[in-house]
Amino acid sequence: SHNQLLLSEKPDSSRAVGGLFQDLASTSAARNIINEWHKSIWNDRPLDWTFSNEGSAHDPCWKATPITPPEYEGRDKTRRGAQNKSATKIMNSGFCIYFVWDSTSPKLNYEDLVHADQVTNAKDRNVNLPERTFEALRRDLEAWKTTTRAADNLRARQSHIGNSVRSAETPEVQFARRATLRDSVNAHEREILRLEKSLLAHGLRIPNTSHPNVPLGPEPNARVISTHGPELIPSDPKRDHNQLNEIQGMKFFDRDAGVISSGAGFTYLRGGGALLELALITYAMGVAVRKGFEPIITPDIVRRDVADRCGLFHETRKLKHENSEAGLVLAGTSEIPLAGAAMHAQALYNPQTLPRPNGLRLATHFGQRQALVAKILEGYTEYINSPRSTSDQELEYLRELQIELYTGLGIPFRYACLDMPSEELGAPAHRKYDIEAWMPGRGAWGEISSASNCTDYQSRRLHIRHRYAHDDTSTTGPLPYAHTLNGTAAAIPRLIIALIEMD
Repeated sequence: SHNQLLLSEKPDSSRAVGGLFQDLASTSAARNIINEWHKSIWNDRPLDWTFSNEGSAHDPCWKATPITPPEYEGRDKTRRGAQNKSATKIMNSGFCIYFVWDSTSPKLNYEDLVHADQVTNAKDRNVNLPERTFEALRRDLEAWKTTTRAADNLRARQSHIGNSVRSAETPEVQFARRATLRDSVNAHEREILRLEKSLLAHGLRIPNTSHPNVPLGPEPNARVISTHGPELIPSDPKRDHNQLNEIQGMKFFDRDAGVISSGAGFTYLRGGGALLELALITYAMGVAVRKGFEPIITPDIVRRDVADRCGLFHETRKLKHENSEAGLVLAGTSEIPLAGAAMHAQALYNPQTLPRPNGLRLATHFGQRQALVAKILEGYTEYINSPRSTSDQELEYLRELQIELYTGLGIPFRYACLDMPSEELGAPAHRKYDIEAWMPGRGAWGEISSASNCTDYQSRRLHIRHRYAHDDTSTTGPLPYAHTLNGTAAAIPRLIIALIEMD
């Protein structure tokens, strides 16, 4: 499989004696499968499983030690055991299950990527593409088609000569011709591999398409599509949360302690501020769970490959929080590990199980954003895998859920729901909504939530597909890729600021 799980006699052994999906040994069901495999070749001899993270050059692994059958105990070393193996050798042997991350390359639609509209779309989104990216992509795609056809023709000739040889109709010179053809096929296959790598390198740089209703241009061109809540409180510097924090008995954060312990931009929440965060967390979780979302606490660290496939790795690289030796990065948003969970499952969903309320949707995360300084943001992210035909409706559902969540706070609050313009979409998003709250202390709106439809931009890179629906008439060809969506349930620090300044 493309995610390999290797079974070898010792952790440092390079001889693979079996292959299964990555991380299979971490589940009891998978270990039962491996047990059955082992029993089938060792005369029903079971395995004793232990988890080990010491003495191996690989990741922590499950160690499977064969259990010595009673009939082998105390026998002479020369006594033969299961399948001509000595009892001693069986008793002393063991298998270490360790993992090798060797995932299949993203499956991009190059015919769509070379379309002229993609050039315009990249300019509209102000994406910094290397010069002549599309020209190189078209050139490589045509060369790949030509080389692939030539390789297929050579293989057909190989097959014809082989059939002639088997029927004793070909003289010895045709053996030499077949060897020449084999060398030519190998050369073509090497060229195909080179072209595919070049296509992928260029294709991964191209952003997602944009929804027809997306405004063009920078952030000021965002379109307000709905507002909610009571009348705005006039701008008042006295309501600034920094000034309110200095009032006797109202100190709810300690920025000085954050600077000393962690650096500029970091803050300690204390007293009422800490309690307010916990209350908002509980509230947001409760609303989402009642809507059918599954709470998931994700890892804060992900493989660089997974972050790259989500189209968000460029932000992570800027912040330089990468462990290059282990190939790991801090997750900038729980969207990444949630997407990785679907990738690990090699998800092939039924359309009926993709829409709400099923799927991986809610998670805590610690994200980092870069402004003048790096700041820690804590929030909750909803993540949805959707059939391609319903992703627009799912995005509207996320937006409505977010508005319901903030309206339910029951305080003087106002929201502006923005249809974000093309230059604010980033690489993955097809369409994005931002929700902003009025913060009178600073006299400005501040983003407290967003929701994005990434269509198949991420799923093609992560291999998340779904079966055809029963009423889908286009049931020919490869299985379609799911559409992925994500939305912030609550950006806690900004919500705290808005709540304090509006109170």
